[in-house]
Amino acid sequence: MRVRQLCALLATAASLWVPCAHATNILPNGDFTSGYADWSGQNMGIAGAGAGPNGSGFAATACVGNASVATEGAGCYLDQTLTTVVGQTYTVSCLVAESSGPPSEFTLWWGSTLVADVLNPANNSIENGLTDPGSWIAYNYTGLTATSDSTYFEINGRQNPGTIYFTDFVVSSSNAATAIPEPGSISIALAGILALAVLRRAGGSIPVA
Repeated sequence: MRVRQLCALLATAASLWVPCAHATNILPNGDFTSGYADWSGQNMGIAGAGAGPNGSGFAATACVGNASVATEGAGCYLDQTLTTVVGQTYTVSCLVAESSGPPSEFTLWWGSTLVADVLNPANNSIENGLTDPGSWIAYNYTGLTATSDSTYFEINGRQNPGTIYFTDFVVSSSNAATAIPEPGSISIALAGILALAVLRRAGGSIPVA
């Protein structure tokens, strides 16, 4: 094997050395497939696996009035306390659907801070039922910093003439992932280095052209 071939082999291995950005959801049972497991709160009903889009469940409330969403730990809400890393930033995403028109609203609390207050987030979105992914509207919030190793998370909702639904909550770290080599690239790189060592030992020199 000539030097140029070895260089090409090692270059191929280097090209496969890519970051693995596998975001982990630190919020358990965010799609309610396990019913009320891991959640607490009040005035929110939950339907389990298969009731929502793509086999998920959902949470729902028909609470009426601004008092349902205006105060942390009151009204119509579900909450969890999450294990977080101090100084790390997080992203929260979820899906929302509604069975009727305005007025409706949801609020989201992170570490006892109100980070979202959305009026009429998904009015009359349900067209083909709650199992249809097209009936749900996605919301995403970034740059949420953890100031403790545990962070309070809460979602509140109201839908005055009908029902508001929530599912697929994901809380993941926004910090950049560390580059991790793919297993195949490690094998190629090692093979190239081994071949180079064998040629040096056998011939004393390696032909360049």
